[in-house]
Amino acid sequence: MRVALVGSGIAGLSHALDIVTSPELEFTAVCSRTRSRAAELAGRFGVPRVFRSVTELLDAECCDAVVVAVPPAATLPIVLACRERSLRIMAEKPVARSASELPLVEEVSRGVLAPFNRRYLAHVREAVEAVHGGAIGAIRQVDARWVGPYLERYAPGAPTYRARAGRRQGLLVDTGSHVLDALSWVMGPVRPLPGCRMEFNARGAEVGFDLLMRNGDGATASVRAEGKGGEERWEIRVTGDRGQATLGPDTAEVRAGTRRTRLAARPVRRPVDDLLIGWRGEQVWGPSPAELVRLSETLVGVYDLVDADARTRWLRPRFKPWGRLNGSC
Repeated sequence: MRVALVGSGIAGLSHALDIVTSPELEFTAVCSRTRSRAAELAGRFGVPRVFRSVTELLDAECCDAVVVAVPPAATLPIVLACRERSLRIMAEKPVARSASELPLVEEVSRGVLAPFNRRYLAHVREAVEAVHGGAIGAIRQVDARWVGPYLERYAPGAPTYRARAGRRQGLLVDTGSHVLDALSWVMGPVRPLPGCRMEFNARGAEVGFDLLMRNGDGATASVRAEGKGGEERWEIRVTGDRGQATLGPDTAEVRAGTRRTRLAARPVRRPVDDLLIGWRGEQVWGPSPAELVRLSETLVGVYDLVDADARTRWLRPRFKPWGRLNGSC
């Protein structure tokens, strides 16, 4: 299968490594608005063709599949253009950030694969399957914690698009889409509850968040992402009425009564392999079209809830003079 890559940043490099190490994929082209970066990446992996625009890439008819690794604001239009050419598509975070984008996600969801990372960790997948099989009983509570250099990642001098990210372009749609996908994978569809909070930088990009969620069975989830130095670290703790499962990047553990099963990390499955697996009609590891749409609905719901709460908290109370706000004077 001939594969082209759109995007030459950090995510693009990661996918490029996956493409060249897959024996059944042929890396045929790199496309980026910054031609010099595209040429550098192509030269590194011996890719024969470089394009500056998606239109040029598609008109060249040099690929059977496209991997899209661009900033979230640019993802959906590129996916739609590739879909119109009947190409197989894998895209980083093809999700909506506002209600106006939800119809577009619904339109492209059946033609795109989304490589949300936790699903491709074999030890995490085995633990989630054990939870789904009833190993810890009915899920009652999920606690997820992400810690990483998020303040630096969105700082003005950062070396990626994040240095320019603004409102609804920050941590929630970036890392948070992976977090919420993992959450809904574990406990089914979730919806945000009042009490969700975000931390913003000067440009309005989210650099931290605290979320409260609930699924259809009444199980609740607490999700926290905060900016601290060092490498990103994460943990998901799932509490059931008969045990507990803990998921992490290096290990997973399932405990029920006196029985404890510890699962060590194993080689990560390449997300791009889903392009071949899906083409063969086999089950991919990424989210289904319905899950992708629900993830977008959850993201938009969180954004809207936080925005509405902010407007409510800063409204001037009626019938009170200026200076006597919310009974503070």
